[in-house]
Parts: sequence; C-alpha cells; structure tokens
Amino acid sequence: MGYQVWVVLGDFDLSEHQVTDHRFTTKDAMLTGSLALPQGIDAPPPILVIVHGDGPQTRWSDDGYLPLVSALLDHGIGSFS
Repeated sequence: MGYQVWVVLGDFDLSEHQVTDHRFTTKDAMLTGSLALPQGIDAPPPILVIVHGDGPQTRWSDDGYLPLVSALLDHGIGSFS
C-alpha cells in the first residue's frame, strides 16, 4: 500500500523532465507559460497546449494539471501551459 502512495505523489513531480519558462509579448499583452519536455526523446515530441479558462490560476492550475502533464511526459508528449 505504501508503494501506491509514492507512485501517486510522483505524478506531481516534474524534476526528471526539462521544464522551461517562456514569454510571448504582443502589442497589448504578455503571455507566460512553461514548456515541459520528456527526457530521452531524440526528435521534437508532439506538444499539447493547455489553455486555461477565465479567472486567476497558476500555469499548473494550483498543481491540478501536474498528473496530466506527468502522464503525457511518460508517453513522450510534451506540454505547454
């Protein structure tokens, strides 16, 4: 049972993966986000762009998106949030 807890907690840890912050500026706004890329991929991976709804949120939706991002990374898919 203890092993299962550690597996679930690992879904919230992106330290094994390359995560970089990026900024895009337009005339009227600046958008920032994080690009998470899977490790050990030679070719550029497919990337899923996560777009939040309205209202204040962190780029990981207060860590709620981390299990999704971890699952994508484990399958060789990057994400930008």
